[in-house]
Amino acid sequence: MSGKTSTGDPMHVTPGSTLSCSDTPRVQDGPRPPPERGEVGDPTILTITATYRDPPCQIELSKLVQTGGTAKTTTTAALGVLLARSGWALHLVDMDPQASLTRTFDERDPADRLYFSLRDRTGLPVNDIGDGLTLSPSSLTLSQLESELVGKPGREYSLRTSLEQTRVPEDTVILLDCPPSLGILAVNCLCAAGGLIVVVQPGGFELHAVVHLNMTIRGIQELANPDLTLLRTILTNCHKRRSITGRVEEEVARIHNVLGSVREDARLLYATTGGTLVKLNRSNALDDYAEVVERLRVLIV
Repeated sequence: MSGKTSTGDPMHVTPGSTLSCSDTPRVQDGPRPPPERGEVGDPTILTITATYRDPPCQIELSKLVQTGGTAKTTTTAALGVLLARSGWALHLVDMDPQASLTRTFDERDPADRLYFSLRDRTGLPVNDIGDGLTLSPSSLTLSQLESELVGKPGREYSLRTSLEQTRVPEDTVILLDCPPSLGILAVNCLCAAGGLIVVVQPGGFELHAVVHLNMTIRGIQELANPDLTLLRTILTNCHKRRSITGRVEEEVARIHNVLGSVREDARLLYATTGGTLVKLNRSNALDDYAEVVERLRVLIV
């Protein structure tokens, strides 16, 4: 799991690459052409992070305005379930101390195993939660790492080191659900990834957040992970009849390739909050995520 991507087309995923999902990407002059097909050797990693409205001066800073509600965790869970249903070996890592992804699958981490794995840089815990789908569950104790890792050399690579020792099949796709603020845990996710998928909710504040996090991504590329590149953008909680949805999609598409838009949907909301997502088969939002997955498969097949 070397974390390397192609040095040519930044949309091309090479063997051993790592991918990342976030709420904002690197600034580009315009949409890039469709990516070439990549090959999966070592596990491919997608990191899904939240929107950061205030850019840090350097990657070590963590005092940022926190925003939620972008369907970050829902996107992680839905992509994981649908990719697993289509035959992929899928592993999810809940890097958010709020443990929302963990509860989405009705799991818990009472022994704080994820915390100790990252602290000691050992392999992550792996819970079987369905056919082809596994999870490293989180707990509130994970938040202690924000302060405990500050003085440790190479603190931004703790997750990468642990992933290299985690027992999952070589062809596994790994999705990381990050905290919604840019602290050490989120930076660890970005440093473990070679690509970035952006999750944006239609709205004015979210567009500003895209610009601000672009600065953060550039800082990480320059100082910690030059392999971090943008794959695509996903719009979530969309209302097709609201004019703001179309305007935001147009503005985002001017600088980033859009992977798809997902409608707001009560069925998916109830399934994720009730811990029954693996049993959900029909919902408007799940249908939209299925279309996203079909486009995403081109990047990682």
